[in-house]
Order: sequence, then structure tokens, then C-alpha cells
Amino acid sequence: MCVEKALDDMYFFIAIFWASVFYGSALLLSKTPNYICPFVVILLILLLSIYGALIDPSKWLFVISLFPSTILFGIAVWLDNKQSKM
Repeated sequence: MCVEKALDDMYFFIAIFWASVFYGSALLLSKTPNYICPFVVILLILLLSIYGALIDPSKWLFVISLFPSTILFGIAVWLDNKQSKM
């Protein structure tokens, strides 16, 4: 019961701050295009959510729902870097 409560709290925290992570990452990358820290933070959050889903399999849909926004963020960064080189 205690583990389930901790996992629910962790996923609640991830759900609340997921958009803030992307917004902050976009701001950092607009100032310093080759900054790696936003990608590390996003990867750590994804790994943390995957670890939680391995403990509680009912959380896999939440983990899967994080990937489209991550992929779109990666594409946006790639397009921005491609455009800024022109």
C-alpha cells in the first residue's frame, strides 16, 4: 500500500511538471542551442516513469503517453537547429 501511494505521488508530480520541463527546456535551448541538460532531464524523467511502470504495470499507458511529446520536442529542436544553420 505504501509503495502504491509513493508511485501515485510520483506520477502525479510527473504529470504536473511535464509541461514545465518542456517549456523550460525550450527556453534553455533558445539561449544555448547545443545545451544537453534539457535532454538529460527529460531522459531521467522517462527512465523514472519506466521504472515505476515496471513496479506497477497499470502505469504503462501513462509512460506511453509521455513519448509523443518527447518525440515532438526532439523534432522541433532538430528543425530549429537545421533552420538556424541556414
